[in-house]
Amino acid sequence: MESSTFKPSGILSMLTDFGLSDPFVGQMHAVVLSHNPSARIVDLCHHVPPQGIAVGAFWLKHSYRHFPAGTVHLAVVDPGVGTERRALVALSVRDGGHAFVAPDNGLLSEVLGPDARAWAIEEERLGIDVQSNTFHGRDLFAPVAARLTSGTPPWEMGPEVAPHRLATVSACVDGDELVGRVVFVDHFGNLVSNLDAAALAGAKTVRVAGNTLPIVARYAEVEKGQLLGLVSSFQTLEIAQRDGSASETLGVAAGLEIRVPLPRR
Repeated sequence: MESSTFKPSGILSMLTDFGLSDPFVGQMHAVVLSHNPSARIVDLCHHVPPQGIAVGAFWLKHSYRHFPAGTVHLAVVDPGVGTERRALVALSVRDGGHAFVAPDNGLLSEVLGPDARAWAIEEERLGIDVQSNTFHGRDLFAPVAARLTSGTPPWEMGPEVAPHRLATVSACVDGDELVGRVVFVDHFGNLVSNLDAAALAGAKTVRVAGNTLPIVARYAEVEKGQLLGLVSSFQTLEIAQRDGSASETLGVAAGLEIRVPLPRR
């Protein structure tokens, strides 16, 4: 897909670590709508763990494709706000074409394939007055995203660049075991890992925090209170507890190693 073929749908998704107890998200909405009153804003999530770039990258990867082609995705998890880190506009060819606006800190690592293109945002070129050194989500990213939803070409934002990529720890095979890590803990206390369902290859158990748990297809296959493994809605392995919190019961959180014995062939 050439960058000139991207046709904005008018839909804008937002993902941040701002939470909802402060007016930050509302101010971003206000800025977008002041530039494009017809924009349709979807709040994907504003509870990425503070400064949790890797978690934000994971959620973007497993969420953006549920939106129609032409969606602009505004993602702000930005511990380097106010520094020399670049601000990006990027286009992905996957799933019909999507645009992303984010800090260049690896947040887009999981959504930009080898054919993606990215441009560094130059606020002076765009006539954008960045009033705050601590809130580029409102003062820089929101107006740029709004312009994209209105049809402004991404190459007008600045020079083309190669985006920064996270040095993530990938799942691997260690002997006869598949080894991964917990990426985040969800609202229910489930431990969501980076082990793709396709890699499980008929595995029946998972080992975590000294426990060997069955891998089942649904929560109801075990007794109430029992720990289990199953494929999450992200199509990765998760550790759960029926009618409980696996995180609280096991006393663990993100970063924990998990191991899946692979069946003999």
